[in-house]
Amino acid sequence: MNEIPLDENQEPEEIVLDDPEPVPAPLEQWLRTHADTPEYGADTCGPPVSSPLRRRWRGVAAGACAVVLAAAVITTVAPDPHPQVSTASVPPTAPSPSSDHPDELVSGTSSGCAHSVTEQQIVAAATTSAPVRDGAQAIAVFEAAYYRLRDGARARRVVAGSAAIPGASAIQSGIDSVPAGTTYCVHIRRLDIGLYAVEIHERRPEGPETLWQQQISTSDLDGHARITAIAHL
Repeated sequence: MNEIPLDENQEPEEIVLDDPEPVPAPLEQWLRTHADTPEYGADTCGPPVSSPLRRRWRGVAAGACAVVLAAAVITTVAPDPHPQVSTASVPPTAPSPSSDHPDELVSGTSSGCAHSVTEQQIVAAATTSAPVRDGAQAIAVFEAAYYRLRDGARARRVVAGSAAIPGASAIQSGIDSVPAGTTYCVHIRRLDIGLYAVEIHERRPEGPETLWQQQISTSDLDGHARITAIAHL
């Protein structure tokens, strides 16, 4: 093994050790105090350090900031692993009740007249003078008394006393001019509250079908529907 000669005049190199670097304060401490540091603003991440160690501290602080920000983002965006599920039962939506005032009512005696399911009630009201609550039914009762019963007085009963419509005797004269055995089919369509478009398909024993178009107004008088006006179109 070869020996390395030593120079007796050469002074041994002095190894100078750096002072130990100060241990950084805990992250929580400088997060609480960095806002009060005059050298850094509120948006600066990292504690104030002396100039020789500034560069190294910047690297450590940047890494710490990245960890804190990443944790904040994950906490904000990540879904709750245990979501709260409401056990309260939601009541089902109740179905809307059917209207007592249909938009269209059909009544009559003609073959093929698809009258409504209230036909028996209409005939009973025209025959027994039962109270009528709906304007369309009042019109249907009027036509049933005119064509079925051929009775002017019963037809006038569903007309308001003050209405500009002929009295029972004048209505009876009109009924008598219509041949017995004449059939009809009336279509009553509601236009607005108390206002109806009425089409009467009249078929006499001898002759073609005749179409009468009217606009009839009704009103509720003391809980009873009454015809207040009849306009021929």
